[in-house]
Amino acid sequence: MNIVVLGAGRFGGALTRALVQVGYSVRVGVRTPSKPEVAALVQETGVFVGSPAEALGPGKQGPADAVFLAVPWPAAWEVAESLAPALSGKVLVDCTNAIDRNGLVLRSDTSAAEEIAKAAPGARVVKAFNAVGAELLAQPVVSGQKAHVLIASDDEGARAFVEEVTRALGFLPQAAGPLENARLVEAMALLWIRMSFQSGLGPRAAMRVLK
Repeated sequence: MNIVVLGAGRFGGALTRALVQVGYSVRVGVRTPSKPEVAALVQETGVFVGSPAEALGPGKQGPADAVFLAVPWPAAWEVAESLAPALSGKVLVDCTNAIDRNGLVLRSDTSAAEEIAKAAPGARVVKAFNAVGAELLAQPVVSGQKAHVLIASDDEGARAFVEEVTRALGFLPQAAGPLENARLVEAMALLWIRMSFQSGLGPRAAMRVLK
């Protein structure tokens, strides 16, 4: 399976490393390929890095099966809109959180994922991995238990694909309903961020759904 990761920051880089580690073919799209952290990522993983448009091209291994959007929220909508034709028909995994220092930045009747779906109307949008720390991607087991990843989407095929990737990375997927529920998933991510980084739980704090 071929995956494109848009973004090579702390989370995007960790996601790329984790995907490569479990055997996925990964290409990375960034606006500034010359950044030192990008060069380090290439040296470590051997992935192709180019502009977002170049990463979404056919490549040596064929077209991408899925695209993970792992850029800061202020750039996410613009990236999705600019790449909309290339994203049409593809599974687009929105890993972003529309937050700032004061909390959620969108109205309660929408979400980052729903706005991304409007920006790239042909994409098969899935909300996932927005409440997973970069440190957790390297080792998704906490206190002897696998962490859950909440997954919201209106596209069952796209959801199944992301569930497969989630399991491959060592997490447990947890269906969170339609894409509209991304509003709740993103609010939970805000709580997770505040508990992890402001209440002392640390970046490896994880969510777990008990049945």
